[in-house]
Amino acid sequence: MKIVVNVARFITGVLFIFSGLVKAIDPRGLAYKMQEFFEAFSHEGWMPA
Repeated sequence: MKIVVNVARFITGVLFIFSGLVKAIDPRGLAYKMQEFFEAFSHEGWMPA
């Protein structure tokens, strides 16, 4: 059981690292996604002009 938990932790860590690297490589794409998120939840004022 301990091995399964460690494997799950490792996979989760790799997933978060990969996600962070993808966002760091494509900041413009992240900005578009954040803009869509803010518009969907009516927070347009949080985006810079």
